[in-house]
Amino acid sequence: VLLKCWHDIVGSSIALHTRPFSIRNDVLRVATSSAAWAQTLTFERKTLLIKVNQKLAAPLTDIHFSTAAWNSSRPIIKPER
Repeated sequence: VLLKCWHDIVGSSIALHTRPFSIRNDVLRVATSSAAWAQTLTFERKTLLIKVNQKLAAPLTDIHFSTAAWNSSRPIIKPER
């Protein structure tokens, strides 16, 4: 669900530089194309979290941004319950 609506949640310019890659312990981890994007989006994470939670059945508690998985093709991981 999240991958399908990510573009609508964050907008086209942010979607070009980000990719959700996992959910662990109710925290969404998002890969970014650069450290600058990771830092900028960290400041916007509460607003983005509200938008993300409107699309999900189980709410998330936080979003972490990192360049670490940008080159990975790993699909999003289902939340651990």
